[in-house]
Amino acid sequence: MFPIRGKAAIWHPRAKLIFVKRTTVLQDSKAFCKELKFLWKTPDKFITTMRRKMFFAAALCCIVSAVMVSCGKDNPDTPEPEPTPDPEPEVPVTPKDTVVYAVGQEAVPGKGYYYATIWKDGKRILLSDGSYDAFCNGAYADGETIYIAGCEATGDLVDDGYYEPYHQNVGVIWKFKAGEEDKAEKTVISDGKYSTSPIAVTVADGKVYAAGSEKESGGRWKGVLWIDGVAQDFTDYVGTEVTGLYVKDGEYVIEGNMTETNSAKDICPYIWTSAGAQKVAETTLCQGVGLAVAGNDIYVAGNENAGYDSEYNQINIAYLWKNGVEQELEVEYKNDFSLWGVICAYVEKK
Repeated sequence: MFPIRGKAAIWHPRAKLIFVKRTTVLQDSKAFCKELKFLWKTPDKFITTMRRKMFFAAALCCIVSAVMVSCGKDNPDTPEPEPTPDPEPEVPVTPKDTVVYAVGQEAVPGKGYYYATIWKDGKRILLSDGSYDAFCNGAYADGETIYIAGCEATGDLVDDGYYEPYHQNVGVIWKFKAGEEDKAEKTVISDGKYSTSPIAVTVADGKVYAAGSEKESGGRWKGVLWIDGVAQDFTDYVGTEVTGLYVKDGEYVIEGNMTETNSAKDICPYIWTSAGAQKVAETTLCQGVGLAVAGNDIYVAGNENAGYDSEYNQINIAYLWKNGVEQELEVEYKNDFSLWGVICAYVEKK
């Protein structure tokens, strides 16, 4: 006896290689030889039978596959494949040139007046005709749109007995597109009854903000904020000077100086918001000259006239405050240094 497990194979000239059905255990050699003899004598029958079995097996596999696919589609629990999102189109970057505008005034030869003047990359451009005093005090670029804050002496005539009769300064804002300075549009923001001087201008949420001062003849200056040309006071006539303006989400911060006696002896740096006035420091004879805002932090730069040293040299001390707290500034000679501006830059954290 020799038991055989698995598949046995025999060779036939027509069938090349024939696989014998799986046999569990052949009890004796006679049974095994009998089966081999049957296959040897009837190979065609064996091949036909095997072909039929193979055909039916393949057909059965196809049917099972189709049923599985169909059931998968009909099964509500089978998640649908997520569509592949289309790639975002690349936005072309248009190269841009830097244009530098400097703003101020220039004397009209032989007239005693000043032109309101801007310099574009050093080239002189006049915003007034020279027939009256005009000044540019501040500028802001909103993309390619430029805003200039200033004033023109075209208001009411004043004859106070001290000077030659003169006209009150009227607050104005010039607006133009870069490259179209000759098409500047001028908007008058005060009525000419009082001397008006907007100093700072900015644009936020589609609105134009300007801040400055206004006073009656011979009186004190009050602080004024203009929003799209509509004025609102943020101080009384207490001696107010504006040197900075910041606006975000409708909230403004104005920086400058104020004195309650209209005298330089008690001038102090201040900031103004919609919540009111806040004195930056208790120093006297100190002017705020710069403003920067980063999140909830407010930075103010200022200069103090601190008197004279033993050799009668004037002592000038600069300050930088963050939310009213003095920041340390490294200097070599602490009795004579000044600040004229402050900004906040944003860089990658290390």
